[in-house]
Amino acid sequence: MVESSINFRLVLIHYLTFLSVLVFCACSNDRSKARDLIAQVGEKTLTTKNIGSVLSSPTSEKKRASSVIQEWVDETILYVEAEKAGFTKDHQLINKRNAFYRNLVVSSYINNSAEKSVRVTKDKIKSYYKDNLSSFLRKEDEVFATHYTTKTGADAGALKKQLLSKNGQILLDTLRYAKETQNIIRGRLVNALDRPLFLANQSVVGPIKNKNRYHLFRVFSRYKKGSQRDLVSCYDEIYQRLYKRAIAEKSTHILDSLKQGVNIYINPEYQQQ
Repeated sequence: MVESSINFRLVLIHYLTFLSVLVFCACSNDRSKARDLIAQVGEKTLTTKNIGSVLSSPTSEKKRASSVIQEWVDETILYVEAEKAGFTKDHQLINKRNAFYRNLVVSSYINNSAEKSVRVTKDKIKSYYKDNLSSFLRKEDEVFATHYTTKTGADAGALKKQLLSKNGQILLDTLRYAKETQNIIRGRLVNALDRPLFLANQSVVGPIKNKNRYHLFRVFSRYKKGSQRDLVSCYDEIYQRLYKRAIAEKSTHILDSLKQGVNIYINPEYQQQ
């Protein structure tokens, strides 16, 4: 019971911070003025102005907007009940909310200040790659392929026929399917797809039925575990490594500079030995 209460309190911290932007909306009972009204729970309202902080354009992002709106409705219902139960006055929750907000502000300030002077060049990325080749060996078998999915077996069969034909690329547009081209690492897909993809040695694998979809893979390249990844496949990863390192170094420099102009006192009893 105590553990459940603690977990519930931790969940509420999320409501009291990030979601408070959407939950604490202007109250209005006059629906005739609600041209901008998106949803309402009791007296809590969600308008196009409120949702603007999450979606740039609700009308152009209908699928995402629908998900956000439903989430707002569900969480508002829970928030109102939590509010009635007195959780919004809980000092422990309030302190944690304030600490979360404080950390968010500090992090945003540091990142904003550091980003202005952080530059990760192509030369730095190439140099890092050459100096750390052993860090970019494949840990599992891998394929570079286009993953196609269709709703029917007939579409899947027709799609495979087109993929295997010489002029198939021209006729693909007439078929109904979804696709994604990417590197696929062994073990990342469900076993029903992973096993045939990596055991087969064909350029087109499938169709494979899994649940209510049919899957095909057009394989362009296969790589063995332990083989060297090229710079192109590592580029974004290296960029992120160097960027995070540069931000951390710059953040330390900013903090050290700010400390020079501030009087700091720490009670000796609480200083680290």
